[in-house]
Amino acid sequence: MARFSPNWADRFLRLAEEIATWSKDPKGGVGAVLVDERKRVIGLGFNGFPDRIPDDPALLNDQAAKLPRMIHAEVNAVLNATVSVQGASLFTTLAPCAECAKLLIQAGVVAVYRRPHPEHRHRRWVESFEIAETILKEAGVETETIGTAPESRAAAAE
Repeated sequence: MARFSPNWADRFLRLAEEIATWSKDPKGGVGAVLVDERKRVIGLGFNGFPDRIPDDPALLNDQAAKLPRMIHAEVNAVLNATVSVQGASLFTTLAPCAECAKLLIQAGVVAVYRRPHPEHRHRRWVESFEIAETILKEAGVETETIGTAPESRAAAAE
């Protein structure tokens, strides 16, 4: 059973899409919004370097240098949360990877809502997404895909 109606889920996913635009990653931003059971936003995050590492374009455009430095949006949302995320729902523009799924489970997140994503943009992550989906289910975390991918909506609007 969904914790949020499709209208509320879509609102929070649109907020996550806005938050994703704050990322400096030239390959694409990811946004995450943590929401408590009363529909209050308690944490926001986007993928990016840690605070004291500058957003150097040379690092951002070098995949081998960027990936070990990058903090995922879900992690930043948990770190930036204003209160405990126990019992919270996560709204994200991209499925969590396996590492983020473990963090979300341990932090007490009970549901993950996401947009579908074009597989061609995230091929290197497919195995991690599949593992994440498995361990989220094992932990009893609800997962739901809502709406269409941002790229699909943009193409439909043209």
